Amino acid sequence: MEDDISRQVFEKTVGYKVTGDYLPLFDYLETNEPNLGFFDTELFPKRRDHVYVDVGAFTGDSLLSFAMAVRGSYKEIVAFEGDKGIYKSLCDMLTYARLPHVTTVNKLLFSGAEEKEWHSIRNNQNILFDSPNLYGKAEVIFSSREAVARGPVNFMTERVYTDTLDNSLQVSPTVLKINAMGADFDILKGGRKLIRQCQPMLCLEFGVRKQDVGRLIPLIKDINPNYRFYMRVKEIYGDFKTVLYAV
Repeated sequence: MEDDISRQVFEKTVGYKVTGDYLPLFDYLETNEPNLGFFDTELFPKRRDHVYVDVGAFTGDSLLSFAMAVRGSYKEIVAFEGDKGIYKSLCDMLTYARLPHVTTVNKLLFSGAEEKEWHSIRNNQNILFDSPNLYGKAEVIFSSREAVARGPVNFMTERVYTDTLDNSLQVSPTVLKINAMGADFDILKGGRKLIRQCQPMLCLEFGVRKQDVGRLIPLIKDINPNYRFYMRVKEIYGDFKTVLYAV
């Protein structure tokens, strides 16, 4: 960790994962420009030719935050979203936002090209279930209050094919944000060549899966030892996150 704040946030985040007590992290919450999400930070490089890659783009919230952070001046945006229903909502948003030079990709990224189980809900386009994933059944994650508010929910598990970041990206990113329901570690493994060659700024939610807490930073160091690491606590669209920046 490159500064005292990062070291303290790391310590408190590990403590939270052990005890379940998130309150100590609130002392480090940064809310200068909350609409900028991951990019509300002095660490974000100021330039007008960014190539931004968003893995786990959801409905485009972080994509819009990026566009605001650079005041609309960028070279290209590539947005990956694996869930079919959410992907449709992402495309609908972009129809109205009219952002130029944006490519969307409906693909699930992972550490390899393989067949996996995908857990989601069938009517995701209407309900916008925000936790489709490759690890746990949707009915365990889905809020019962949301089910009451939104109507009947049809859970599903289907067989899907994943691919890697190295296989799927033909641009050289300057900023790479990955926030993909716990698959971040595996997605990074599938992007070794890209990250080694391009060294984009990495923006990741830290500690989504407990088993990744002690191995995420060593993985990035192994891929590219030139990275420096920082941690900040952010409120991103109402969700409190410990964000790991590698620059």
